[in-house]
Amino acid sequence: MNEAALSLRDFNRLFPDEEAARAWFEDSRWPAGPVCPACGSVSDAYWLKSVRRWHCKGCTRQFTVTAGTPMHRTHLPLLVWAQAIYLIIVSSKGISAVKMAEMLGVSYETAWHLGHRIRAMMAERNPQLSGIVEAT
Repeated sequence: MNEAALSLRDFNRLFPDEEAARAWFEDSRWPAGPVCPACGSVSDAYWLKSVRRWHCKGCTRQFTVTAGTPMHRTHLPLLVWAQAIYLIIVSSKGISAVKMAEMLGVSYETAWHLGHRIRAMMAERNPQLSGIVEAT
């Protein structure tokens, strides 16, 4: 893909459903496999499909990709987070919480918190989700 911004059509192909969004966040955060936030073991966890969490074999704790991030304990689907991140990034002059709420189908308060948390992630010196992302 060239250096142009990701089009809406390309975004929708990249994130067709919640599972694709979860996989993208996991690949971005843990390129070498899931890392337990409690004990730090790498790739020593297995996916619990029924509760949609990782289970660490080392410390027996359960965790998700949002643990320890501004998305921690979110009740929103990761697809909504991905859509909100996309809207903030492609908006050349920013996007208001009112407009984001309207576009995502969430309340104003939810959109306001999403916007602030995403901007906080973008401002971090050592962000949890960082690096160059290439969509093919």
